[in-house]
Amino acid sequence: MDSLGSDFGNQNTKRSIIELVKYGFWGAVTTALNLFAFFLLEGLGMYYITANVLSYIFAVIINYILNQKFVFKSSSQNDYKQFVKFIIVRIVSLLIDSGLFYLLVSILSFNVNLSRILLSITIIVATFGVNKLFVFNTKKR
Repeated sequence: MDSLGSDFGNQNTKRSIIELVKYGFWGAVTTALNLFAFFLLEGLGMYYITANVLSYIFAVIINYILNQKFVFKSSSQNDYKQFVKFIIVRIVSLLIDSGLFYLLVSILSFNVNLSRILLSITIIVATFGVNKLFVFNTKKR
């Protein structure tokens, strides 16, 4: 029985590692799209916080689709409920991201582009566990 429990634990660990790698890959793709949209909008003269919010919304929609289809392979019977949870997580992360972005750029005078890149990486890492456990419920498999 011990070896079965150990095998099950190893399979869950392997699945989590594979999910993390896929999440990182698709997160990088989404982040590239987010950054491209941000730099484009900000380069066109849009206020950096507004550009951040618009590019973030665009990236969140794409990220949900990629996570659902390719990372967590969710077969949720209630996609609407799952999407609402995903949006709640992303709204909270957007608020935190925007607050930190404002702090770094407007108060601490950090470079806008460097701040955007560093915060994007931080958000990817921070939201993996929340998406895995709260949104896509992969711990129940």
